Amino acid sequence: MKTRRTPSFYSSLIGALIALFALACAAPRTAPPSETRIGATSLGRLVVAPLNLGLRAPSELPVDGEPVWDELVQQFQQMDRPVKVIDSNDAKHLWDESFAELGDSDGKPDLAVVSQRFARGLAEHADYDLLVMPSLVLRSARVRGGTAYWDGVHRKLPLRSILPTGPIDEVALIGVRATQWSLVGRVAAVSLHVEMLTSDGRSVYQGIGGLDVIQEATLAADGSGSWELVDRKDTFVDRSSLSSGIAVAFERRLPEIAAAW
Repeated sequence: MKTRRTPSFYSSLIGALIALFALACAAPRTAPPSETRIGATSLGRLVVAPLNLGLRAPSELPVDGEPVWDELVQQFQQMDRPVKVIDSNDAKHLWDESFAELGDSDGKPDLAVVSQRFARGLAEHADYDLLVMPSLVLRSARVRGGTAYWDGVHRKLPLRSILPTGPIDEVALIGVRATQWSLVGRVAAVSLHVEMLTSDGRSVYQGIGGLDVIQEATLAADGSGSWELVDRKDTFVDRSSLSSGIAVAFERRLPEIAAAW
């Protein structure tokens, strides 16, 4: 089986923006001004919103998203492009204002509409071309052969054997091989959802990439040989997995039918 080469964050973002530029050229003249065009030589001025500004972070997540945020910001900073990070307090205040302005109508405002209003409101305070809104979302990963597959990535499902004397770091190699191939089903996982909007509030891209599983398979201590799923305590430890998942989020466009969160 061929191994899929992991895309770099920079090339993934470049690819996403080039595709957007191609779409803008084919669309009616509602594109940004020429000085903010998106292309291979100019990504424009980017601003990045805090994690989960509009989407509530998964309550099931056993750890906070700080490692994901740190990796995302670090990759943006390595792009050698104009990038600014919005202060979390300022972003929340502006988001709440945008929500309140749209909340006078009957029912709860649509998240997409609030995001567009937020982007336009932000443009009154900051000069930018593209707003990146990243969010952690809970997903269901398909498990086959001891590997979890979801949102463009695959990760080995962590296995841990717990004996009456306490946890051990490894299970006998033969036992793992014999057992892991019978592990099939679903496991909870976390992905990064990203949306990019122009300063006039136009949503131009939504993508998603898998980051990490948040459960591990544990061998039951009753000696039955059965496995059960428990919460992981070391989610987001592998920075290379975070880096590759972030890159996938900028190359794996969400279909319009699935883009409503």
